[in-house]
Amino acid sequence: MNQAAGTSVEITIKGKPYIVYPNTMGDLTEFEAYVKSQKIKILNAVEDKTMREKMVYAILGKDLPVKELEKEMKKPKGLMFLLWKALRNDMTLDEVGDLIDTNNLDEISNIVVGLAGLPEKK
Repeated sequence: MNQAAGTSVEITIKGKPYIVYPNTMGDLTEFEAYVKSQKIKILNAVEDKTMREKMVYAILGKDLPVKELEKEMKKPKGLMFLLWKALRNDMTLDEVGDLIDTNNLDEISNIVVGLAGLPEKK
């Protein structure tokens, strides 16, 4: 099992215990790529192919601002992705999504965003 360095935390979600690990820099890099991919999916609605390509290159060509990533971490899809990475098990992203609901969203968000600990980009 690929465990992140640092202290793990045992949490209970829907009555079942899980161990979550701090997100690694690799996890955060994957999270940024995930956020970018979600932005690019939206661009499929742009009919002008040249304009769409320029917009895709603009998204891919630069790092996302830390504040934007922090905002995305707190959204349900971002939280689901980070929890999925922090669990370090064989669950699928959809299975992890089934663990999160309106009753535990805030609690899981506080734990997972705290484990992510994004460093400032320069």
